[in-house]
Amino acid sequence: MRPSAAIDLSTKSIKSKIAQIDHSNSYILQLSHLENFIPQTWATSTSNASDLINLIHLSPNSSWVNLAKLKFDHLLNGTVTQIKSNHQKNLNSQILIAAFSIQPILAGWDPRCDNSSLNPTFSLSGTSNSPFISCDISTNQNFIVAGTDHSTDPVIEIFDLRGNHKIPFSTYHQSHSNLITSTSFAPQSIHHLLSASTDGLLVTYDIRISNEDDAIMSIANLGASIALTHWNSDNQLIWAATDMETLSVWSSDDLSLIHDYGDLRHKSLAKPDPNWNLSISHLIDCIDPSPILQSAQSAYFAGSSSGDVILVDTSDTKHHQWNVLASLTGGHDEIVRCASIDNHNGLIVTGGEDGRICAWSDTNIKESDSQPLKIKSFFNHPGKIENKSLNQKRFKPY
Repeated sequence: MRPSAAIDLSTKSIKSKIAQIDHSNSYILQLSHLENFIPQTWATSTSNASDLINLIHLSPNSSWVNLAKLKFDHLLNGTVTQIKSNHQKNLNSQILIAAFSIQPILAGWDPRCDNSSLNPTFSLSGTSNSPFISCDISTNQNFIVAGTDHSTDPVIEIFDLRGNHKIPFSTYHQSHSNLITSTSFAPQSIHHLLSASTDGLLVTYDIRISNEDDAIMSIANLGASIALTHWNSDNQLIWAATDMETLSVWSSDDLSLIHDYGDLRHKSLAKPDPNWNLSISHLIDCIDPSPILQSAQSAYFAGSSSGDVILVDTSDTKHHQWNVLASLTGGHDEIVRCASIDNHNGLIVTGGEDGRICAWSDTNIKESDSQPLKIKSFFNHPGKIENKSLNQKRFKPY
């Protein structure tokens, strides 16, 4: 039997909301923090085919501001399937890329380029006829990778932005036999790539090698469809989550299994906050929460079917002792699909199937241990802004 991880509730939980945006009739599916672009700004995408990529900003007076809508041909390319941005602090800029549901095209916005029109500053075309459903940018902003959604002939395509980036410089066809759900570069090694698929395989590559057989470094089989993966910030560990809501951690050196935590919906992991009415129903994402909490090197967001969200520290893989870093309740009425952390400002942002984007904060995660989280404002689609005093009760969105 697989041991279940223990949960330590001694860490003070985050329980209040500071801001909210409502997008009527749309699921919020993607959030990407643009910390090197404009502080406290996120790119967002929804399930609505007519919606563009929105840039939203949390202003100093705690109000959401709709900064801009990034333009692309949604009639030709379809809805946004993924948005990604790089987070390298020693770079002065940040590239945002998007994949789409119809065409094998990646659109990119580079703030280093003069782009008052808000159209993509570059676009990348794949060699496959299948659209991309996963993508990533290397930390030095030189390489972009994307994986297709083809169920019988999936392809991983790698582009080099320094040269003729209109076509990929490498394509991998043989590693996977089904949809490529995750592609990501190692944070400390721009030439090491991880891919995952609904075929259950984790694969690592050295992209300096063009021959696919020689480029593959390690392969692991999880035995279930993989939904998402995550590198630890030190490159030592890889986290993998399946469609069955199981979570496991692997050595990045050889993809040997370190620990299988099993189904997060069962045993002690199912209700890490005893105050919740419902148990965890799904994993949202794995993240690096540091420096919000210096001791935490990796963590996961999980949610309930009623919209509650938990952030759990997974750093202690040796003893499998996990700590609750945040419990976010009262912001969403339906399943939360995405979550993001602003390390510098101590913010968490969540988006859900109720069409809401909520921001959460607690001064104790960046300065002191005295103030609870507070709701700051509402932002009502398509642009009405409501400001609320910090002295008001803000546990309810309306």
